Amino acid sequence: MEGSDEAAGTQPRWLRCFEAAEPAEDIVRAWLLELGPQGLADAKLDPHAARSALRAAIVDAREQSEAVRKDAASGWKLTATIIRAMDDAMGIGPLKPSALFGPKGVDLHAPRQIVKAEGRTGTVGLFWSSVQGAARVDLLLANGITHRLNVAAECERSLPEAAELVTKTVPMKDLQHEQLGEEAEAATVWVEQLRECMELLRGWKASAAASGTTINVNVNCQMGKNRSGAVIAAWLCLEHGWELIPAVEHLRQVSTLALGNPHLNVALAHVVGKDDVDIPLNPADEGGSWVTFSPPGSPKQMRTPKEEDLPTDSLADGAARRLHELNLGEREELAAEEEDGLADLADLLDEL
Repeated sequence: MEGSDEAAGTQPRWLRCFEAAEPAEDIVRAWLLELGPQGLADAKLDPHAARSALRAAIVDAREQSEAVRKDAASGWKLTATIIRAMDDAMGIGPLKPSALFGPKGVDLHAPRQIVKAEGRTGTVGLFWSSVQGAARVDLLLANGITHRLNVAAECERSLPEAAELVTKTVPMKDLQHEQLGEEAEAATVWVEQLRECMELLRGWKASAAASGTTINVNVNCQMGKNRSGAVIAAWLCLEHGWELIPAVEHLRQVSTLALGNPHLNVALAHVVGKDDVDIPLNPADEGGSWVTFSPPGSPKQMRTPKEEDLPTDSLADGAARRLHELNLGEREELAAEEEDGLADLADLLDEL
């Protein structure tokens, strides 16, 4: 018991509050007080960095705290509450959805930073881009990026060689709903590939720690939407304590219509241990939903799969179920409107 008391005495106050399951606001208050006057001033100047530092501290405490390990096993529910309390304390509002087109003078292919390296050795900064952004070596180097992870099978040869960058490819495919018959096999492959990406990133992180450096990794697929988004969402959940749905919503605010492949989203949920979580589709007008693939798709008529066509794999079952839940009636109505429009155009051409 005495040894246990001594161990508790060496823990920071915020962690003792965490283990006592005190209110999230009290944990945040303890964290901020332990920063000291200068640290608190720095936190006010860069509240986003302070929030990232708190999340990193909680995640790093897994080895020494049973309470943190239990929270990780439960999907980081307490941690998510603490981060929301931190946002309130620091005046951090919700992210605004990004526009489809950036302001004048902004390079639309520039990589977007999702995770800061935080300046500590062995930490990983994460950037996100399309293949066009990943091919712009000048933009990558200007952002301090040291590694490229391409997860688009069709884009492996699209990236120019750059001696300054470590480049790896995990060849993922972005199947469309017309390829539903291949989805059962793809779901299993996606799970393996997402896990491969996690191990690759962890390996780079370990190498950085061993060499006393930090690294910045740009993750890309063809459009910078689905496959790369799934990799980054998995990293946020598994390494930074995010819950799955908040991570998906966060990335969709960064990149419009991201994570729009319902089949791939099932694999993502499985990798982060959330098979029971349904990732909603991107909302469209009038209650509809957007399904996006590479190249980008649009709401259109979708055939209803026959029962014998549906995959039997457990992951694929989830994807097929989500596909059934799409509002097929709205898509059929849209297709009918398109056909009427084409007929009107044909009549007009006949009159000319």
